Amino acid sequence: DVLEEGMCKDAATGYRTAGGFEVDLNSWIKDDPSRQRLASALLIDIVGTGRMNRQLGTRFGDKLMTAAGSLLGEVMRKNRGYEVVARLKGQQFMLFFGDTGPRNATSAAERMRQSFADAVFEYEQEDIEVTVSCAVTELQSKDTAVSLLDRLDKTLSAAKENGGNCTMLEEGDGPKPVTPPDYQIPSRVITVE
Repeated sequence: DVLEEGMCKDAATGYRTAGGFEVDLNSWIKDDPSRQRLASALLIDIVGTGRMNRQLGTRFGDKLMTAAGSLLGEVMRKNRGYEVVARLKGQQFMLFFGDTGPRNATSAAERMRQSFADAVFEYEQEDIEVTVSCAVTELQSKDTAVSLLDRLDKTLSAAKENGGNCTMLEEGDGPKPVTPPDYQIPSRVITVE
């Protein structure tokens, strides 16, 4: 899969696009044909963006995704190996963790989820509550980008059915809720502009 670099980068966030993610995943798979290395993926869905777009307009939604991408960048641990961040579609972000098992990926998911829950997003002097639902799974030996995303979508649906603002983990026996550790997350004010 060869895409022009401009098609691999999301203009609003600077992260990879869905196509860019697929290129990176295929590269990971090609470099590890026997699937000896651990790898996990995290799908993050920002809750309630449809309602917010109806109330505040679609321009707000675009600005919110840029602000959400900035918060993800602040929360992610730096220099921890192979990590890809992509904005898949609309309000969804994907993180791919190379050399990381699913349990460690759930820790990252919870750090990010709690960071969103504790942040205040300000837009035109209004405070807006933003929460996310998260889905985590491990890259399996026969996975393609399509099968990985399908499993994550089903796990994310389970998180939403579980009330949202939670993390669900799929380890081969169906999505299960993650008991969240309580991270000491500093409060942030994120200006949506």
